[in-house]
Amino acid sequence: MRHRIGQEVSEQLEYLPASFKVLRHVRHTYACKHCETTAVAPQIATAAKPPQPIDKGLAGPGLLAYVITSKLGDHLPLYRLGHIFERQNVSIARSTMCAWLQAAGELVQPLVALMADRVRRSRVIHTDETRVPVQAPGTGRCRKGRIWTYIGEHQHPYIVCHYTPDRTHAGPSSRLAGYKGCL
Repeated sequence: MRHRIGQEVSEQLEYLPASFKVLRHVRHTYACKHCETTAVAPQIATAAKPPQPIDKGLAGPGLLAYVITSKLGDHLPLYRLGHIFERQNVSIARSTMCAWLQAAGELVQPLVALMADRVRRSRVIHTDETRVPVQAPGTGRCRKGRIWTYIGEHQHPYIVCHYTPDRTHAGPSSRLAGYKGCL
């Protein structure tokens, strides 16, 4: 008979691929039995649906965050993201994912405005203009758009980006209107 005198522990990093789950939101509907039987105006009420990032949208918060991170953080084109989803037997059109991105952008607009306001409070703002190719339908080629990046100092550590179709539309001078610090 042997008894344990110690142990060896090893670790292994494993990848569990993303998965899709269908969440069912069941909302019960209630009615007043007395009102139903007396033919008085029925008192019917359905429980409220939990708040959603996109009202009446198919995407749950986790899927929406994944699409946003894949597109904007990992620079993954939506058609490739669609292929990834199709390997798991889920078909989501690029136009649908594009609409989700737009709706999410509108949803966070108050937060972006707050961040921009806080960047403007910085004594020094770092800024950068990056040219990006933008499709120009009908021309058979891309044109150059601009992404303006504004970075606040350590007391206001925010990064705010703004797109313009060219240098003449809303560059730093208009985006930093009211700024009192150093440029």
